[in-house]
Amino acid sequence: MKKIILIPIISFILCGCMSANPVFDTPLESEQAVICKTDEFSKNTTCDGANQTTESIGKDANTGSVSYLRMLYTRDKSNKHFVINGHIPCMGWCFPDRAIDKDGTSMDFKRTDGEVMTCMTGSGSCLTYEYFTIKTDRKYIEKHKENGIAIKIYGKNGDSIIELSPVYIQGFLNAINKH
Repeated sequence: MKKIILIPIISFILCGCMSANPVFDTPLESEQAVICKTDEFSKNTTCDGANQTTESIGKDANTGSVSYLRMLYTRDKSNKHFVINGHIPCMGWCFPDRAIDKDGTSMDFKRTDGEVMTCMTGSGSCLTYEYFTIKTDRKYIEKHKENGIAIKIYGKNGDSIIELSPVYIQGFLNAINKH
């Protein structure tokens, strides 16, 4: 009996992990996916946008996998912070160290972590995820709400392009304007 119960539970867990990230057709859909919370002690407000996927494009980094991105906003007593968090897939380690947007603006980029996802038996190559944070401000986000954000992440062993759509950005800004 235990085997019968475990199989549906394991299947449910595996299916949940593989669910696709939402694709938003309107700013309202994007706005409704933003979760904002205010800490009752610090009075800091944090708004967390939904994960988005973007094709990973690069000379050595092109793995056929996708990058995952999400936008975060934090308001504390003295500052308002906008952050783009995500990861890029690489075959081997890409060692990302800088990022430049499509307008030529150098971004405040930091590689935060990395992990080996899977290795191909006998080939000696592994798929890795390299995690990053890009800090920015409201002025930058507002400037790109009509055309979206495209940023190229440069690494020693490969480059990737990440993108956030105008619909995603407009919905995110609408949500934080209400908090």
